[in-house]
Amino acid sequence: MGTIFKREGKGNWYYEHKGAIKKRSLGTQNLQHAKRFALTLDFKVAQLKNGEIKPEDIREKERTDITFKQLYKDYQRLVIKPKINAVKPKKRGRKATYYRIKLDHFIKHWGNKFVRNFDFAEAEEYKSILSGEIVPHTGKVRTQKTIHNYLAEVKQMIGWAVNMKHLDDNPMTVIGFMPSTRATAPRKPLPLDWVEDAIENAKVFTDKVYWTILLHTGCRATDGGSLTPEVIETGIFQEKSGQYRKLMMTPDLINYGDMIYNICQGKEDQRKSRERFQKHISDNHNGYHTDLHSIRHTTVTYLINNGFDERQVGKILGTESSIGVYAEIDFNRCVQVITQNFKQFTA
Repeated sequence: MGTIFKREGKGNWYYEHKGAIKKRSLGTQNLQHAKRFALTLDFKVAQLKNGEIKPEDIREKERTDITFKQLYKDYQRLVIKPKINAVKPKKRGRKATYYRIKLDHFIKHWGNKFVRNFDFAEAEEYKSILSGEIVPHTGKVRTQKTIHNYLAEVKQMIGWAVNMKHLDDNPMTVIGFMPSTRATAPRKPLPLDWVEDAIENAKVFTDKVYWTILLHTGCRATDGGSLTPEVIETGIFQEKSGQYRKLMMTPDLINYGDMIYNICQGKEDQRKSRERFQKHISDNHNGYHTDLHSIRHTTVTYLINNGFDERQVGKILGTESSIGVYAEIDFNRCVQVITQNFKQFTA
């Protein structure tokens, strides 16, 4: 194994392997990135010792002729796999799928092209492909936030290629290239009585239980559908954001007993439940379109408008996002509170 270090404790990280590589800049000040690049060089030194490559193959080069398909194989082995192995076993499948979807799409279009030719014009062309494509399972174009997520993964791979001397610079780092992550059509909280009416009139009993869990706990649809006895017993589970939150067990949820465990765990079950919820809201409220995640926004809005501050609600819901993303302040209620509690000056 080689060692990584900084000269005089500042600037870029350097790599050195006694007898093979002497003081090579890794081109980054980020320790995590430096460790990944060092892992690549460790692999090359091992190949050298086994006689698989020649000494000249390990020396720094101006640029190398390599296709994105070839680059992707190395990137998967040396960067993505360690990232996946670093997360908990239960989440590895989801993490692997995330990277595969984002990067496979790029390789589908750019796999046979040489990395050294990738410039700003090509980066813009790929962004336009992402923007214009109709996604098969939704029948819609991607949102700006989704496009940003795709490009962010490709950008990281291109950055790694720059450090591996496959091209000179990363054109995706140009200011203004990456689209905004702000949602173009953010979800809106539903009126509380709409959600309560949907629960009360649910035609499938599991929907009644599932939607009650989402409303009373503020859980995301996936989390609320896969609660376990351990989570119920401890009242604590890890949110999507990585934070831990305490589950709000209301009398209704306690009365449902074991029924709240894994009530809607499978994706197909969640899809059908979501469609039934959407149909009820649409049929009863002039075609209004929504989904189950809007119930979370309803819960946040209700808590905010009944005296809980953003910090408290953030802890309750285990989110790092600004509560302003979720909550919609009831200004009529604000006027009512002011009218009832402030001194009146009217004649």
